[in-house]
Formats: sequence, C-alpha cells, structure tokens
Amino acid sequence: MRPALIGGRSPAGQPFVRLETGCAADLVDGWMLRYKCAAPFLLRRTKGSEDDMSRDPAARRRMSKNKELQGYCFEDISLGMTALYTRTITDADIVLFAGISGDHNPLHLDDEFARDSMFKGRVAHGLLTASLISAVLGTKLPGPGAVYISQSLNFRAPVRIGDTVEARATVREIVPEKRRVTLDTVCTVGETVVVDGNAVVMVPSRAGAGSI
Repeated sequence: MRPALIGGRSPAGQPFVRLETGCAADLVDGWMLRYKCAAPFLLRRTKGSEDDMSRDPAARRRMSKNKELQGYCFEDISLGMTALYTRTITDADIVLFAGISGDHNPLHLDDEFARDSMFKGRVAHGLLTASLISAVLGTKLPGPGAVYISQSLNFRAPVRIGDTVEARATVREIVPEKRRVTLDTVCTVGETVVVDGNAVVMVPSRAGAGSI
C-alpha cells in the first residue's frame, strides 16, 4: 500500500503535503523573487519582516540558497559550457511526485507489486528523474529566466530509492537571432546513463534585463 497524502495548512498558514509516515514538505517557502537577467534578488517576503528573518534559521537558509542561484545572459553563453545538479532519490520524493502528477502506477509505490515486475522492486518515475534536468536549466545553465521550448528524453535504465542522480546539461548549439540554446542533457547514476536527450531553451539577453 502506498502512503497517503494529506493536504493542509501549518500553524503559520503555509500549505503543505504530509505523508502518513510523518514526513512533510512545504510547497511554498514564503519568498518572492524577481530576476534581472540571470541575477536573482529578494523582492519581498510574503509574511513577516526582515527582523523575523534574522531570528529564523530556516529563513536564513532559504535566503542563502537563493543567493546560490547562478546563471547566464544569452551573450555570456558559449559552446561546450556545462553544469550539473545532483540529488539522491528518496521514498518521499516518489510518493510526493505521484501525488503531484497523479501517476500512481504501483511500479513506483507498491513493494509487493514491484517485486514481481521486470525491475524486481520499486523504481522512480521516469519524469521525476528527468525533472532534475529542469533544475540544471532553471538554476544553473542557462539559469534563472530561461524558458523551455522543447525537451527530448530517452529512458535508458531504472532509478531506485537511494540512488544518487547527476543531471548534466552541455551547450551544443547557439542560435543568436532567436536567443535559443540547444543543450545535450543526461542523467546518470554512477557510470550508468539513466536518461538522456536534448533541450532547447530561450535565454534572456543582457540588454533585455531578464525579458524574453
């Protein structure tokens, strides 16, 4: 049986999704960001004040994470540039993705069912793994402000709970007249390619200050 997903609001009024196991994940973090080209800066906090933030370790961690976002304007991108994002897939990731996507295939959620499958155990959704590519494109290369145009995907091998996935994007083609960039995208677990393909994105120009 898969864990139940329970929606609600925290005492602070933040919406959340909670597993029956007690694991919880906030869906919003209380911050709004505006991007000027690829450089993010804090616009305002939806609740509380700067004094609240200085006393709130979680808020300080969020602020630090936002500052770690990096990226490039179109003029700064060159062939061969590469960036990566790494994440270890957890049971909670799979259950939450099932709840968000509506894909409750027992291959991902039911141990007994999955043991009798070709995979001999539960596996992560293919698109959960592929979504890590979006993390690279949206936060690193090209980075904040980039807009997906297309993405091709080939699913090569399963990803299991506890696997550490490395998603990598490498610039393959630049189209100046359309401010579009094509990137080779690949997800690996160790030396095994689990997903590959290519992405086309539109990238903000420095002159446009973040506009597309």
